[in-house]
Amino acid sequence: MALVLMAFFTACDTQFQDQTDAGSDELTIAETEISALKTMESMDEEVNAARFAAHLRGIYNPFFVVPRHHFGEHFPDCATVTVDRDSFPKTVTIVYGEDCVTRRGIKKSGTVIITLSDSVHTPGSTYSVQYIDLQLGNKLINLEASYTYEGLNENNNPVVSWESYSTTIKRDSIVIKRRFSHTKEWLSGFRTAYIDDDQFLLTGGGQVKINDRYEFSRVIIDPLYFDRACRFILSGVIEITRNGESMLIDFGDGECDNIATVTKDGESAEIELISERFKDRFQRRDKNMRQENGWW
Repeated sequence: MALVLMAFFTACDTQFQDQTDAGSDELTIAETEISALKTMESMDEEVNAARFAAHLRGIYNPFFVVPRHHFGEHFPDCATVTVDRDSFPKTVTIVYGEDCVTRRGIKKSGTVIITLSDSVHTPGSTYSVQYIDLQLGNKLINLEASYTYEGLNENNNPVVSWESYSTTIKRDSIVIKRRFSHTKEWLSGFRTAYIDDDQFLLTGGGQVKINDRYEFSRVIIDPLYFDRACRFILSGVIEITRNGESMLIDFGDGECDNIATVTKDGESAEIELISERFKDRFQRRDKNMRQENGWW
């Protein structure tokens, strides 16, 4: 049954990705935000696994290529991970081979470089992440991010904060620039390389600019709750603003489902998280992100 479900979801992602490509000039900022969150999750799962496994180098492993089981069962076989040295600081390089597909069914290629200042369990330690011409589905992404492990908060949960700047090129015509500051409070899974035990709350915000012309502010006003045993964000609210107008994206009350609710100007519409698209009958031609007013 698990294999059948995985095949179904992979097929769905491929099908809906093709639908997302169609009519991209009419995309909304809400759909763009959902797409960005999916991209972040797809990469963050693997970056965290590689980062965690890399700090074991020199403790258990005398070779440059880290054993597969150190990365967790969902780390893709098509990705090669190397660590340059035993001691800190150390650099981890992930190279995605040809026809590499994520566990979410998205084809990817390119290189990710992670530089660690110290053990992932040392408060105050930092690490940087760089995407170099990362092709993820129909998106080409370059990113630079700097992370700090802040230690334990008042709830005794690990906290990681980071700043990031990225450029995403979609279908050679849409250039999306994002500059964000985020904080992640880990509820579980911080001290393992495995994915399915990860639970965390995400807060923060920043700016989104489309084709150097359309600029939006985006802030998480109710923490986004992720449980990676589920493929969807379980709850939380994002607010996006521009030209005095605001819009809310609500991910619900904790149910693992494919729907978020977008509300603007007293009107609500449902958006599918797999397809990254509003449901049928949404008048996107009148509400696309190029609109000065009335955008969605």
